[in-house]
Amino acid sequence: EIKINLSVRDLWVVECNFKEAGAFVAEHHYTHSVKGMTPKYCFKVIHKNSKEILGAAIFGIPGQVQTTQKYSDNGKISLVELRRLVLVEEAPKNSETRVLGAMLRELKKAGIQRILSYADPNEKRANHPDGKHTGLIYRAAGFHLVKEAGKTKAIWWNNRRYPIRNIDQ
Repeated sequence: EIKINLSVRDLWVVECNFKEAGAFVAEHHYTHSVKGMTPKYCFKVIHKNSKEILGAAIFGIPGQVQTTQKYSDNGKISLVELRRLVLVEEAPKNSETRVLGAMLRELKKAGIQRILSYADPNEKRANHPDGKHTGLIYRAAGFHLVKEAGKTKAIWWNNRRYPIRNIDQ
């Protein structure tokens, strides 16, 4: 639990290594996993004064070759996928969109031209306006909805949901 008063202006985005971002993601993201990722850019979100880590994001190579080919126009466009983004629950309203915007600006400076992201509508979110993960923060940050997936099948094991596509994890 964060003991400091938070304002969106207190959130700073800093590039970091996969080990640092991955540890935060594994602890705080709803999947609690960073398995199977090929990270390319990682960021942490810190409090500007205390330097406490309040969030993290991992951008990497898309998980499927076909996805990379399709959305990079067969390698003509520099592409990464937002594999994980998480902030502490105590983060103020609009924090995700604000830090995502800062990350996107840094990626643009690095030559990235296109970013993919996925929202899992099967993931329930009690504190979300729609009650599920709908990609609201991505749309607020300027992402365009290209396609919506239907319901996915999953297996529950040890109180954890595993989508069929991730069964090898």
